[in-house]
Formats: sequence, C-alpha cells, structure tokens
Amino acid sequence: MKGSNIGTKSVYAQKMTLYKRHQKKKGVPPSQSFCPCSNAIHCLSKLIEELQQQQHAIILMLDANHSLQDFFNSKGLKKHSIEWLRIQHGMDDPFISLAGSRPKSSTLIPNRHINFVLTYGILILNISTMSPNTPSHSDHLGMILNIDLQSFFSSSYSQLQDQVPRVLTPGNEQSVNTYIKYVQDQVGHHRLDEHLSDIFCKATQSPTTFTTDDAIELNLIDEQLTVAMLAGERLCSRKCTN
Repeated sequence: MKGSNIGTKSVYAQKMTLYKRHQKKKGVPPSQSFCPCSNAIHCLSKLIEELQQQQHAIILMLDANHSLQDFFNSKGLKKHSIEWLRIQHGMDDPFISLAGSRPKSSTLIPNRHINFVLTYGILILNISTMSPNTPSHSDHLGMILNIDLQSFFSSSYSQLQDQVPRVLTPGNEQSVNTYIKYVQDQVGHHRLDEHLSDIFCKATQSPTTFTTDDAIELNLIDEQLTVAMLAGERLCSRKCTN
C-alpha cells in the first residue's frame, strides 16, 4: 500500500477485497494487519516447499515490485520478502553466483532492481539483462539465461522445429472465401442468428426475463459456432492439400 489514495482496481485493492470476502465466508473479521504482499510470498513459500519435497528443480522469475533496500528494516531482513524467500528455501540467485552481484537496476529507472530470478536444483550457465526495449517495449529490462538441458535431463533432444504455417491467412483469398461461406452456411442452417436475436431481446428487456436456461442456450450457441469455425478451417486445409 502506497499512500491512502489507492486505485479501486489496483492489485492491492483486489487482493484486499478477496481477503475480506474469504474472511466473511468463514465468519471471521478481517485482520487490520493483513498484507497482500506478505501473504502472496507466504503462499509462494508453501508452494516452493511442496515442490522441493517432491524433488523438483525450480526456476522462479518474478517482478517483485520491491527494490533490494525494501527487503530490510532497522531490525534486519524482513520476513516474507524475496530475499527472505531465497534464504528460507536455500535458493540461488544466478546473478550473484555467476557475476558476484545483482544488476544495479532491472528497469529503465536507475537503482531500481525489482525483477528477480531464483533457482533450486538446476545449474544456470549464463545470465544477463538485455538492452532497453528488447525484445519488446517495456520499462523493465528483459533477462536471458542459459540452461544446459542435455546435462540437466541426461538426454539428447532434436532440434526445434518451425510450426506448420496456418492455411487460413488474410493473404489466401480462396481459403478465406471458402471459410466464410462454410461458417455462414452453418449459421443459417442452425439458425444461430435467430436464436441469438431472441436471447438478446430477453436480455435487454429486463433482468428477470433472462433466465438460467437462456444462459445455457447462449453457451450452446457459442459451442456450435466454435465447432463450425474449426470445421471450416479444416475444410480449407484439405482443399489446399488436395
């Protein structure tokens, strides 16, 4: 929580709303000391503990929205901070183990290191921050790391293959026309537009006229339309192949 003027749609406000609803269902008054950030790290700590007990290797990457100095107070290391999480579970920070220190900043703002990579049971060969706005425009710096997959899994892997290009593309006019005609024929055959028009009229008249049965029918129409669209795409693929 930063100040008293908190946006009603901020993550903090949403988390507080969910917490209060949960406490109300339990019949317990909400605690005035509840902190969504600490609670999130507490839940994350329990998940990491479960994964470690199952002997999983872990790579944790997150935007903590807290700088390194936020992990400490006058008494020392804060409980339920990212640094506390790392020490609590014996995790490694590849920046520290490989480069000796974390970057001064992981954002475009100087001395604002709020993005972290923590590992457990897996060897990171190299790690680095990327140049600004790479691979996309952002106020955060991208991070890239190398893992020796062959060593980690003790196996060999085939080369990555390119995805088969989609047949239905805007540049393929014949396929697009075939697809549109098929979907339109299916909509007309099943009278989906008429059913939708009836449901729309009910929904706009008054809340009481729109029933549970109408909601079920609306979902069925959506399913029918999805089936028609997927079948139309497969039809285009067969025509192109033949």
